[in-house]
Amino acid sequence: MTDEFREFALFVTLFQNGVRYASRYAESGEPPKYQQRTNIQENHRVTQQGSVQPTTACPHCGALDQETSTRCQGCGRFIASAMPEWARGGRRQGVFGRQGLIFMTQNKWLLIVLVVLFGGAFAWHNYHIVPNPITLLTKQPSTSLSSLSAPGQWSMTGGDLERTRYIVDPPALPQGRLLWSSEAGLLEGVSLPAIVDGTVYVGTSFKFLALDANTGDIKWEREMPGLVNSSPAVAGDMVYVGSTDTKLWAFDRFTGETQWTFGTGNYISSSPIVSNGFLFIGSGDHSMYALDAKTGRKLWEFETSDLITAPPSLHNGVLYFTSNDDSLYSVNYRTGQARMQFRSRSSATFEPPVVANGLVYMSSSTGIQAAKAGIREIPARWQFEKLWRTLWFRWGKPIPSPPAQHGTKWRFTPEGISRFARSAPAVTKEAFFVGDSGGYLNAQDSQDASEIWTFKAEGAILSSPIVAGDSVYFGTKVSTTDVTTDVTTDVTTDVTPDGIPVFTTVVTTDVTPEGTTAVTTVVTTVVATVVTKVVTTVVTTNGIVYALDRRTGEEIWQLSLGTPIELAQSPAEGKLFVRTTDGRIHAIE
Repeated sequence: MTDEFREFALFVTLFQNGVRYASRYAESGEPPKYQQRTNIQENHRVTQQGSVQPTTACPHCGALDQETSTRCQGCGRFIASAMPEWARGGRRQGVFGRQGLIFMTQNKWLLIVLVVLFGGAFAWHNYHIVPNPITLLTKQPSTSLSSLSAPGQWSMTGGDLERTRYIVDPPALPQGRLLWSSEAGLLEGVSLPAIVDGTVYVGTSFKFLALDANTGDIKWEREMPGLVNSSPAVAGDMVYVGSTDTKLWAFDRFTGETQWTFGTGNYISSSPIVSNGFLFIGSGDHSMYALDAKTGRKLWEFETSDLITAPPSLHNGVLYFTSNDDSLYSVNYRTGQARMQFRSRSSATFEPPVVANGLVYMSSSTGIQAAKAGIREIPARWQFEKLWRTLWFRWGKPIPSPPAQHGTKWRFTPEGISRFARSAPAVTKEAFFVGDSGGYLNAQDSQDASEIWTFKAEGAILSSPIVAGDSVYFGTKVSTTDVTTDVTTDVTTDVTPDGIPVFTTVVTTDVTPEGTTAVTTVVTTVVATVVTKVVTTVVTTNGIVYALDRRTGEEIWQLSLGTPIELAQSPAEGKLFVRTTDGRIHAIE
């Protein structure tokens, strides 16, 4: 007999006994269990079929003289004629009760549904596993513009959406000849040029300029109500740039006419990026904004705990950006929902994160830090790690050494006490390139930061390099020392040990032609000493642009511009556009 048939037979027997007990209660007015207790004098009963029904002890409570296939008169549980193995072993404990999940009840289903709903709501609200459907449906841009650089162009700082500063296959490369230089003082601030279709777009103090890339002549200029430290981004027929007047400006790139503006709560020094019609820009009001690139309508806003002055980067639908709270943030670019907050070490103020090779490369005050790209925040992990580190620093050895922050890969710092690297790296598949204050360009392995080669340049390297094809370009700030000698004469009087000046006497006698004495002269002078002084003057004078082979580090060419270089170069149309500290912009072909 199968278990299912046995269970059904027991159910039928139970139902029959229930009917019989109910009829007895109706006739006698006494509950069946008490009536049966007083009448249980015989050891066997005859069933309706005429068979003998034996009595037994209750397997649940131990009460004697109980009928099988009926309920116990002591505990009320059913006594089967053939007990299954699980019943003989005692009460079965499982999930949510004796029967576990085998026999679900309404309360069990309700509890499970509530746990799933509350757990899902908590995870969705705090960790945004699923994008917000309302934002996806209602906050869509009205265009598909992108600021990704076309071949031969440099339409935004960094060149591509990941800010790698790497051009895989450039149409042409500069050969180290100076094509033109603007007048001194034309540019102020730290705005880097964008070059599209023969036009250089760059910001300066209270102006935004469009220059001819072949001659340096001004095509058009716009008066601005604030300083322009933001680097422009070009997408379609529009050029976008931020200003210290708290606004993001969208101009027609051919005429300079204003298309729209968007106001924030503080100055804008971050540089914009455009992808799929979304325009992303950070502000000094602690927020990262996503706007419609065509109209300037706000689509979403993400708030941090400090200023955002560095440009954002975009990769695989995730927007990465740093804040002055020394954190790297990653958010869903469509909805602005947070994915990760990575706490870095004093992130650089104006340098963007670079996303490549499954890593995010961040510049800090001393070097480069790498974290895994695409990771998510694990609930309460940071708080747990922070407490662990606090206890470890306080008590030491009794506490195990805490692990590195979730997502950490490695940190690179140039060797040497006086060497540091503060600029963002240029990153290729096999290596990243970064200069340091000691004048070394470092080529390091892109995955583990091991050294590939180094090149010693003249002067400190304070700006990011550029990689185009098989060449890497960078500029230096050269400090030279000129020694000039100024001779001055001081006369000091010699004296005796008693402090009496020392005199010398010279007697000369003039004689006549006849040999007789005419005049006798006596000259008394003070003995003196002549002292010479030397003065040294230090002068800073030069800046040099270098071109190296990116695989070997061998020098290809160099060009002196006469003035230090502290900002990154912009390559486009076979030229290299370089800003120097005297306010000039130079075009090298």
